Amino acid sequence: MNKKMFCMVTMGLAFAMVFSGCVSAPIPADDCILEGEQGVIGCCEGLTPVSCADVVNGECLEAYCGNRCTKCGNGECGLGENWCNCPADCPKE
Repeated sequence: MNKKMFCMVTMGLAFAMVFSGCVSAPIPADDCILEGEQGVIGCCEGLTPVSCADVVNGECLEAYCGNRCTKCGNGECGLGENWCNCPADCPKE
């Protein structure tokens, strides 16, 4: 796996220079996001991007993460899925 640098830029260059959310992360050689993982590139083949909402104290908490890649819609509550971002597969807790 290669390592690449990602930066979340949401409010312009000056903001990014001071408050950048840069992280070094391993990326598959084919440059796609694996099941249950998240990032700013596309999902690997056969995966669906869903929101990064997570269940916190019984409520959905939205967060920006780019893409969280899952197999949402396959009838199983899998990696990265919960009732907030894939209610079709995951029952409400």
